Amino acid sequence: MNRSKILVVEDERVVASDLRIRLENGGYAVCAMVSSGEEGVEKAGELRPDLVLMDITLQGDIDGIVAAEQIRQQYDLPVVFLTAHSDEGTLQRAKITEAFGYILKPFEERELFANIEMALYKHATDRRLRENERRLAVTLNSIGDAVISVDADGRISLMNSVAEALTGWEQAEAIGRRFSEVCSIVHEDTRQPEEDPVAGVIHSGIPMNRVNHSVVVSRTGLATPVDRTITPVRAGTDSFMGAAVCGVPARRASALSAVSPPRVAYPASFRSRQLPFPGAPWQRN
Repeated sequence: MNRSKILVVEDERVVASDLRIRLENGGYAVCAMVSSGEEGVEKAGELRPDLVLMDITLQGDIDGIVAAEQIRQQYDLPVVFLTAHSDEGTLQRAKITEAFGYILKPFEERELFANIEMALYKHATDRRLRENERRLAVTLNSIGDAVISVDADGRISLMNSVAEALTGWEQAEAIGRRFSEVCSIVHEDTRQPEEDPVAGVIHSGIPMNRVNHSVVVSRTGLATPVDRTITPVRAGTDSFMGAAVCGVPARRASALSAVSPPRVAYPASFRSRQLPFPGAPWQRN
């Protein structure tokens, strides 16, 4: 069984030696012991330990909190603080580093081991989650359908590149905005704005399957007929945490039928004076 490697950053020699003994007796491998924040950052990059035990008050120009933040940003390693400081100011500074534990001296051995195991587990879980999110992002941007995810308030939390092209909004500026603000939908025949379909699905919990006769009008006035589905995302047995919207441009949806509907770019003068789209983004304050 592989032993977890731990880097100890502690400037009190007696405390550091005691830590090494406790850790090695507990089945861990101490890969190095250093006494300054600068050395801690350097050794973290050189040895890539599984975890860093970090004192806050250290020798050198940077303290443990600054060193922990640099280690997190540069090497994505979990840090557990081991310190005698419990004042509010120190705690607030430590929070910003997103440390995985905070142990006050003097400490019990089982408290030390419990914090180490929880930190190792949480960091591994967070890393897997980030990897899954990256895979999901690549997958979503590889498909030909527009995909938009919204939270329980109907605010956008994710959209792929097809959705960006369809709406004229980039994901970075769309996140946090309401679906109806970013995605302006009108009826294909009447050109009348449709009510926000996402809110109804989240409220009722009933999916909206393959609705056609809809047109998405981008913020630049480009009108694209789409077939859409909206699926609620459950948070529990009787509540919902949001919804997933999938829009298939009618050009693709009707590929097996006759002629694909055209995409129409409306000139600016037509949009501003004649096009009856009061719900479109360019007409909002």
